Amino acid sequence: MGFKGEFINTDYLSARELRKAEYLRSKIARSSSPQDVAIYERKLKRLFQLASHQNNRVNRKVKIKTPTGTATFKSKNVEDFARGVSEVFSRPNT
Repeated sequence: MGFKGEFINTDYLSARELRKAEYLRSKIARSSSPQDVAIYERKLKRLFQLASHQNNRVNRKVKIKTPTGTATFKSKNVEDFARGVSEVFSRPNT
């Protein structure tokens, strides 16, 4: 009844998320009612989904065209910077 195995592919979890996942797993193991188990399993699934989406968002690549070629940035945080640089390079020189 419930989740009793080890976690797989936890390398994208932060230390805090890993502790929370361990806590939820222990709650699943100690729960007596199927309703409680289902609630904790949903919370655990949501935790992994959010961590996976965060990992995908951080590792996204942004490519911009420059006069000398194409520059690649690998982070969501630089997306606005890359867009600004692209606009500067695309302006006509006057």
